Amino acid sequence: MNGTIPPHIQEQVEFTKAVYTYLIPVMIVILLFAIIGNGIIVLAAPYLSKPISPYLKLCVSLAAADMWAASLLICGLVVNSFLPVVLGQVRTTQCPTAYLEMFRIAGMLTSDLHLFALAINQFFGTYWPLKYKIMVTTRRIRLIILSLWIIPIIFVAIWFVQDPYDGLRHPACVMQFYNRLPFRVTIFLTFMPPLITTLLIYGLILSKLLKARAEFEMSINERKLKVRRSNVQSKLKLVWTTLLIVSTFSLSWGACVLYFVLVCNEGCLFIYKESISFYLGMFLGSTVNFLVMLKLAVNPFIYTLRIKAIRSSVDNFFNVFCRKRNYESANLSNDTNDFATEIEFFQLHSSNNKQQEQTLDFVYHVLLDARYLLLLPPITSNYTRIFLPRQRLPPRMRRQIHQRLT
Repeated sequence: MNGTIPPHIQEQVEFTKAVYTYLIPVMIVILLFAIIGNGIIVLAAPYLSKPISPYLKLCVSLAAADMWAASLLICGLVVNSFLPVVLGQVRTTQCPTAYLEMFRIAGMLTSDLHLFALAINQFFGTYWPLKYKIMVTTRRIRLIILSLWIIPIIFVAIWFVQDPYDGLRHPACVMQFYNRLPFRVTIFLTFMPPLITTLLIYGLILSKLLKARAEFEMSINERKLKVRRSNVQSKLKLVWTTLLIVSTFSLSWGACVLYFVLVCNEGCLFIYKESISFYLGMFLGSTVNFLVMLKLAVNPFIYTLRIKAIRSSVDNFFNVFCRKRNYESANLSNDTNDFATEIEFFQLHSSNNKQQEQTLDFVYHVLLDARYLLLLPPITSNYTRIFLPRQRLPPRMRRQIHQRLT
């Protein structure tokens, strides 16, 4: 078989196989970190402090979009690169590749529109703070988030099914349109306006907030403007955080889309393997994909380090998860001296009704706090046995409880 393949093609195949053997596992590890990081943020969303602002809802949805994009990229690396190139498996159909590419491009547009929605949300909150709650309602935010997920998929799917002899309607899912200029220009023109508008909006927001901060710094009446100054500082931090996310997005997905529209097999400014050599094209393609993967992995750190509410929700998620596991382990373990101190609350008897009522109220709140910490079922009896870690109940507090109960 090697004799029928031109030597330069054989050399390119061997080079690609050697590179993919080491590069793809590294990329998969980075994407797994992205999935885990963004997944933790999504799972910790129920532990966000109520009420949840529209900004946080959009951030959680964006984290879910990044997790989805990372999952698709892993599938694409395995199906399109590792199996056929490294393992040498022959594909009889392009349908898995077509579906993965359709959802990947839709996911990229979903993330782009999420950043645009974040910019619009902060623009309204900065320029019309009094009307913000009227304009940005919970119902509208839910509809917007749903639209951000559905519209890109429908838009991209139309391209994949419009031609009966191309795309998903072809028996082998051959994607001739994908390698031509019209489709790539359409994706580029769909992607760039929201991104450019997002950057312009944040420029306006920053200008207004920095101007307001300068006015506060020149003011003499500290007590009167203290709350407003704190509000401006909080908004500035959120704006800088979102700008950081937008910047990493522009340097990753933006570079990917730019390469997508400039280099193709037919009609583009640079023709693959003609204007650009095989090795240069492989280097540029791997670089832009690597930037996208790094961006997906870095975003969870930006959320947790820069946004206090998300950081607190992640902390609460891990605390509850660890306490639940410790409680289950304590129930299964016989060595309670290593895990917990057993405390028995018994039914109270007192001749003084007022004193009994106060003591019962105290015991109820102790049990309520313990049930909250350990995720115990509701209190249904005065005879309750619970397990509390030693560090949760110091000796002094135990003596105080026993004194109140006796």
